[in-house]
Amino acid sequence: MTVRSLVSVLVTLGLAVGWTMAQPASSDPSFDWADEGRRVYQSNCASCHGAEGAGIPNAFPPLAGHTTELLAPEGGRVLLVDILLYGLAGPIEVAGNAYNGAMPGWSHLSDAQVAAVLNHIATAWGNADALDPVFVLYAPDDVAADRDKGLTPADVLALRTTVLGLGGTVDDADATASETAAGALDDTTGFFTLAQAERGRAGYERHCTSCHADTMRGGVHMPGLTGLGFFRTWADRSLDTMVAYVQSSMPPNAPGSLSSSAVIDIVAYWLQFNNYPHGDQPLPADPDVLRTVTIERR
Repeated sequence: MTVRSLVSVLVTLGLAVGWTMAQPASSDPSFDWADEGRRVYQSNCASCHGAEGAGIPNAFPPLAGHTTELLAPEGGRVLLVDILLYGLAGPIEVAGNAYNGAMPGWSHLSDAQVAAVLNHIATAWGNADALDPVFVLYAPDDVAADRDKGLTPADVLALRTTVLGLGGTVDDADATASETAAGALDDTTGFFTLAQAERGRAGYERHCTSCHADTMRGGVHMPGLTGLGFFRTWADRSLDTMVAYVQSSMPPNAPGSLSSSAVIDIVAYWLQFNNYPHGDQPLPADPDVLRTVTIERR
């Protein structure tokens, strides 16, 4: 072997070793997550957080840079799984910018898909360079272990506040997860009044039919608000998540422009359309009460 060849081999080995050392360790070397993580992200996350993780100003926070901030503190690793599985709703601040929306949970994805996309966002867009040197990539078992908590998006917000040291305690978050609001709604009491649903119908026709159609089934490129596809994504979540999402993100051309009363009325109409019973009390805007209502196909 010539001196030049030897130098070339040594340089190549040095680059390979350096690249390997820069990658996070894996708890499951057999888990080939890279292609799946990119695919899941592009299919489910990029429309809000951007193809390059930059987010959408005043609407959806960035993941570039912020993901490693979530992973850095104690409890951050589990928090990120919670956010993916259960969603997050309420006001947050990222990179000095305020957001107040609702991210739905993605528990319908498999354990492998959730682990893959978590690894993708943890290592893409320069995030890998900011990871703790002892960070271990997610494996499907990490996700499976987190599936039975029964958290709401509001619970996850409380946990985020605690993990990032922004106030509150884990005990506070646990209490939020287990409490039942005094004004809980059910099939016996009804969920809304007919007058409220009628106001909501008018609001829906004015603000929503252009995208979702008067049948709530959407169109070729617009999502439906009823039917199997909708409930596959939204079933088993609490109604406060839907209200927060509509309040912060709808209509698409003017997100956040609807008043809270208009949103509640439109959601009441949605409940009526999807066969929830009416009663003598209107649907309230109180998140604690809304959290007692489960979104389900009827």
